Amino acid sequence: MERDQLARLTMDALSFAVLQDAERAADALDEIGTSGEPFDMYSAFCGLAEVAKRAMVKVLGDKPNLAAGDMWMIEELKPGGLDADPAKTFAVRFLIAYANDDKDMAPALFRTALEAGPDQFSESVCALLGDAADLHRLSQRSAG
Repeated sequence: MERDQLARLTMDALSFAVLQDAERAADALDEIGTSGEPFDMYSAFCGLAEVAKRAMVKVLGDKPNLAAGDMWMIEELKPGGLDADPAKTFAVRFLIAYANDDKDMAPALFRTALEAGPDQFSESVCALLGDAADLHRLSQRSAG
């Protein structure tokens, strides 16, 4: 898939998710998944994670100094809460790995989701898209 087409479809999926148009968001992601290679979907994941990372910085007003060893962290407010939803757990872990510029963990998480089977992978895609859209909406409200 051409890079421009991939970028357009990724941002279309995000835009439709922000507008809560699940059907059109799914259509855009489906086109990436059926017209491209697995690397195209990984690139789409990274695009969504980049939007989410920028939204986190906007909302929180600061970002960790990765060069100094600081990093984004997941704080589990309810013990075992992430265990109940593997797709949501994937999405949060992927976003954090990407935000921390973890070049080993982000692709490993993607590979694990891909190998979990089509249903689990689809749920993971939806969870990641939903989190990116939620964070983007939150950043827009905090800016306005």
